[in-house]
Amino acid sequence: MIFETEVSVRDMIRTNVLKELMSGSITLAVQLNDGEIHNYATQIHNDNSRVCVYGKFNMVESVDGDILTIRPISIDGVLKAVPAMSGEISGKQIALIRSRTKQVENTYPFDETFMGLELLPSGDKYILRLEYVDSVPQEEQPAVQEEVPVVQEEVQPVQEEVVKDEKVQKIEEELKKDYTAAQTQLEECKKQLEIDKRVLEYYKDKDVKPVEELFKEIQQKLDEAEKQIALFIQAKQQKTMEIESF
Repeated sequence: MIFETEVSVRDMIRTNVLKELMSGSITLAVQLNDGEIHNYATQIHNDNSRVCVYGKFNMVESVDGDILTIRPISIDGVLKAVPAMSGEISGKQIALIRSRTKQVENTYPFDETFMGLELLPSGDKYILRLEYVDSVPQEEQPAVQEEVPVVQEEVQPVQEEVVKDEKVQKIEEELKKDYTAAQTQLEECKKQLEIDKRVLEYYKDKDVKPVEELFKEIQQKLDEAEKQIALFIQAKQQKTMEIESF
């Protein structure tokens, strides 16, 4: 099946597969006339620029790294682009946007049936030709695309609930602990740290910086432990006060 439509200079052919191109799950072979074939991600894409001039075409990447736009600069030469996909994809499409209206005039599926596109000079315009491997009607595509979010909506709340339950369980386990012993151990550690600091002060100019950094990390951990102990002791006290008030 082939779709054909006229494209003027400055019209835009936009597809939301840039992330897949850069990750390698989709490759796009691009060719001018009968010249050398280039891999878009490895031979045309430039990390230092979002715009690449390829023959008489601008290839523009969106700031968010999701959209690749092909835009004719002038009428000169044939452009071919053929995709290869390593697996199934969904929710991808090709949109034709007119420069005079800045509106999407039509969309076409970018899926496993998509064989490639050509831009063929025809007078003062191009003919955009999109080829598909079978006769799947274009109007059926939106129904398929709508199925994907439904599955995600069913799975996501379950995942969030599992994470929330794990956090609640950890907090409940901490509340059951006897923090009196932990407080004593914390104070002993702090005292020991002060003693060791005096030793470090003596050796501070004798290449022992890594050890000082180690004790800095220990101090941070002690501060963190002190905050947690105070938090849970306060929680226990609050709970006791609530029970006694009944």
